[in-house]
Amino acid sequence: MLKFETLQEFSTSVCGTLLKRFCISKKGTTYTHTCELDTLKEVAHLIDDCQIYRRRDIIEITGAPSSQVHVALQFLIDRCSVDYDEDDYLYGPPDVYADAMLEFEVLKAFK
Repeated sequence: MLKFETLQEFSTSVCGTLLKRFCISKKGTTYTHTCELDTLKEVAHLIDDCQIYRRRDIIEITGAPSSQVHVALQFLIDRCSVDYDEDDYLYGPPDVYADAMLEFEVLKAFK
């Protein structure tokens, strides 16, 4: 998923209800995508249930906008030991949800 990106940084909104992902591509283009905290929680719960999903399955199950699901997944991959294989199946360790909420709170505290 990060084949063309050279930098990504996560932060939270001032109100603490949005996860923000800021990226700079190799071409120098910058962009920011956001994810509602509820979407992050729902995605983390799905992976926490010890089931293996593809990204598109998670988008379908949650009904959330794909950009929000992608931000949530990148956060979980970056911070919570969630990984994916060559077929885009996502898997993670037990307690992904707890790790995700802890990482989000730490990020919010250091903004």
